Amino acid sequence: MRSDKFHNRAKFIGAQVIGRSFINKYFNKFVYYDLEAKRVLEHRPLGALRKNVIRFDSQLEFEVFRVIARYFPIEHIDFHFKIELKPKTQYSGTTNYFVDFRVKTSLNEYLFLEAKGLMTKEASLKIKLLEILKPEIHSKLIICSAKKEFYFGKSYPSSVPLESLNNVILSNYATHRRY
Repeated sequence: MRSDKFHNRAKFIGAQVIGRSFINKYFNKFVYYDLEAKRVLEHRPLGALRKNVIRFDSQLEFEVFRVIARYFPIEHIDFHFKIELKPKTQYSGTTNYFVDFRVKTSLNEYLFLEAKGLMTKEASLKIKLLEILKPEIHSKLIICSAKKEFYFGKSYPSSVPLESLNNVILSNYATHRRY
C-alpha cells in the first residue's frame, strides 16, 4: 500500500519508481547526499527531506557538486538557485530559471554552474532569456556536460566537459577559493 502511494506521487511529480530507486523524466537517477555524514544515501529517505540532505537531479549534477565542494566551503554553495527572468504581470506568470549551483567566490562575486547532459528546448530558451535579461549572470554561467559529444560549443556560455571543470575553477577562481 505504501509503495503505491509513493508510485502515484512519483508519477505526479514527473518521476518513476524502479524498485526503490527514483528516476526523473529524462531517466536520470536522483542522488540523495547527506551533507553532515558526507555520504550518498542508498535509498530516498521517507517523508520530507532533512535540511542536511540534498537531492541532485542526476549523477552528473552530483559529480559537478563534488568538484565544486573541493574548492569552496558548503556554506558558499546555493543549490537549485532561483533566478527570476520575468516578473508576474496581469497577463502572465513569473518566468524563473533554476541554476543548479550558485557559488560565492569572493565578497559579492558569484559563479553559476549548470550540469547539462542534454540541452532541451526549454533550457535553451531560458538560457537565451538569461543572456538578454540578466547579462551579468549569463557572463558568469558555466554549463558542464558529461561527455565531449555533449559539449554545447559557442552558442552557449562557457560550456566545458566535466573532466575540465577542475582546471576552469583552478585557473579562474584559485585566488578566491580560500576564506
